[in-house]
Amino acid sequence: MYLQGLDWLPLVYIVLFLFLISRFASEVIPQISKKELSAFFLIKVLSGFALTWLYSSYYTQRNTADIFKYFDDSLPIFNALKEHPEDYFSMLFGIGNDTPHFDQYYNQMYHWQREYDSNIFSDSHLIIRFNALIRMVSFGNFHVHTVAMNVLSFMGTIWIIQFFNRFIQQPKLMTYVFFLTPSLLFWSSGVLKEGIILFALGLLLVTCDKIVKDFKWHYVLLVCFSIGLLLYTKIYVALILLPGLICWLIDERFDLKLKFAHYASCYLGTFVLVYFSINPVERLVQKQHDLIENAAGGTYIERHLTNNICDTIFVAAFNHDKLKIRNKTVYLDKALHQVQAVKHGDPCNMLTLHNSEKAQYRLLLDIGVTGSDFQMKPLEPYLIDLLKQTPVSYLNVFFRPFPQEVKSLLQIISFLENLVFATLILAGFLRRRKTKLKNIEMLSILFVVILFWVIGITTPIAGAIMRYKVIGYVFLIPVLIQRIKKVEPQPCDSTS
Repeated sequence: MYLQGLDWLPLVYIVLFLFLISRFASEVIPQISKKELSAFFLIKVLSGFALTWLYSSYYTQRNTADIFKYFDDSLPIFNALKEHPEDYFSMLFGIGNDTPHFDQYYNQMYHWQREYDSNIFSDSHLIIRFNALIRMVSFGNFHVHTVAMNVLSFMGTIWIIQFFNRFIQQPKLMTYVFFLTPSLLFWSSGVLKEGIILFALGLLLVTCDKIVKDFKWHYVLLVCFSIGLLLYTKIYVALILLPGLICWLIDERFDLKLKFAHYASCYLGTFVLVYFSINPVERLVQKQHDLIENAAGGTYIERHLTNNICDTIFVAAFNHDKLKIRNKTVYLDKALHQVQAVKHGDPCNMLTLHNSEKAQYRLLLDIGVTGSDFQMKPLEPYLIDLLKQTPVSYLNVFFRPFPQEVKSLLQIISFLENLVFATLILAGFLRRRKTKLKNIEMLSILFVVILFWVIGITTPIAGAIMRYKVIGYVFLIPVLIQRIKKVEPQPCDSTS
């Protein structure tokens, strides 16, 4: 059993990190005591344990639960350490691990190779590698992975607060809001990609701030490392942030006058460059298509034909009870009629699968039904069509779930949180509507506006929206504090 009780091992690591906080945290945020920082870390860990309990109780299929599926997929990598350590380190660092030799490991995983999914907007390899690394000290205890992820997200959050505090100068209020905002606390405390993203964002922001004050070449290495983490976790977060961050760096150095024109030209130039390389419009349409299919649930299986030829078949969720799944092999209880063959991520011909003792299929992915999906108009691969959906996208991000869609405690909390943020945004706009935007505000607002637009037009699942938008809160919270408290953003002092 990998999901064990809360035994002594995670407690040892919790005590160890609390000891480190007590010894070295005096200058982290001067206005926040060591006891407060320790309490925030414990709250995060307890939230991570609560998230584990939630997934254990309500997502009984481990290979469809985000918090467990990447943990389970890390086991074949870790098992290579004992007899073939060179294979373990090749897969861990992604060096020379694309040869047929490594198929013996990848064929045991559900989420490493995703030939049925053609989008590039997220990557599972990094979170699987994270779990494979932590297994060296966890001995298969899942709660240790929760503690390790909370160490990363805690450090990232501290760095983010340090970065924004140079401009907003409300450290105590900002610290409490960052650590106690329900969705940000909850989704960044489990073994999910959000913890790694927070770590990477914090490292990137605080290092860029140091570059502005006192350039050193090793800062460039840290910037490249943090950008790499973002690119290999959720590439769209990096693509949205980097143009604005470059503008922010230039403006802090040269104090440009036409800030909005500067930012607009950077984002427009980035869009043109990205358009001719990966075509973001088509990628967004594909992302929405994938999420619509995921919301409906279903199972992807692989059928071996003659001459080593295989094809991929999608079995809808209502036929799931006719499947017998043992490890990664699928058998049929009954014949399946009108199932969908898939080629390069797109549906093609319909076919019938007969239940035969000899008929075996390889399981590619088993998608659980979300339960919080809603109807969304499929996008057309044209920029104008995406722009037409802008009002609906912001309605989804800021107000989903609607009152009539609330079915659980998590959704109640999300609904109330949405109301609070909507009210604060309105209040902040009304109190400072004639104030010229400063550099840090321009960076933050543009990031939130673009990120929320991308989430809103592609995600037909209220629960997923609740989770994805917490990264936007990292930039939204400081701006709201600054505007509502009427704090004038301070320029970055390069001499300090």
